Amino acid sequence: MIIGDRLVIPKKIGRRLGMGTNMYPSSSLLGREKDESEVLPMDELIEKADGFVGVFPKHKYEIVRILQEKTHVCGMTKDGMNNAHVLKKADIGIVVVDATNATRSALILP
Repeated sequence: MIIGDRLVIPKKIGRRLGMGTNMYPSSSLLGREKDESEVLPMDELIEKADGFVGVFPKHKYEIVRILQEKTHVCGMTKDGMNNAHVLKKADIGIVVVDATNATRSALILP
């Protein structure tokens, strides 16, 4: 799970869906978190995590890219245009009903 929300909501979602609750703040990706995440290379941290919270669109793209390099299939869902490039990068893109035109056009197949 890669989400812009704070920790409480994603942990509840992860628990309810059985996805796990090993969530890291986006700062751990940037090397600012003073815990075990600081000693792990970013690709290992991404592989180990059940999710990242408080993540900006540019970091979402990098997480998806690294997961795909490790042969994971990545799905994204979004309604706003901030993540259109991430939706396009993901293997599966799901746009909600009220999505912006920019988001919808990111998913048009060639």
